[in-house]
Amino acid sequence: MVNFLTAVLVFVVGTYTVRLIDYCYNNYIIR
Repeated sequence: MVNFLTAVLVFVVGTYTVRLIDYCYNNYIIR
């Protein structure tokens, strides 16, 4: 169970980080 929760946490954090970087990157390109 602990390993599953850890995997889910890493997945969520990784997805959020990718979206945040992509958002900033797109804004930089637009400007």
